[in-house]
Amino acid sequence: MTEPAPPFLGTHADTEARATAEAWADVAAGQLVPHEKVAEWLRSWGTPNELPCPLPEIDEEVEARAIAEARADYVAGRFVPHERVREWLLKLAKGENVPPPSA
Repeated sequence: MTEPAPPFLGTHADTEARATAEAWADVAAGQLVPHEKVAEWLRSWGTPNELPCPLPEIDEEVEARAIAEARADYVAGRFVPHERVREWLLKLAKGENVPPPSA
């Protein structure tokens, strides 16, 4: 008999839905790699001058706002300590269906 998948893995449809949502969030956040950069990278495959994988272009203004927001959340106590996240992940790994910790 096959063991059931741990509850944090979800189904294929769940995984695909999460990946799609993450991709759209990246688009909304401007975390994109322009087509030209991807095409240039692909053309370089197998050549002596193979290029490294292109990274998203970072909108420095958006990044600065995100960092400022994260710092404000930290100062205001809106974060989950590492140890609580670790404990939660260990429970999930044991098959316990527990909600994620909150700030």
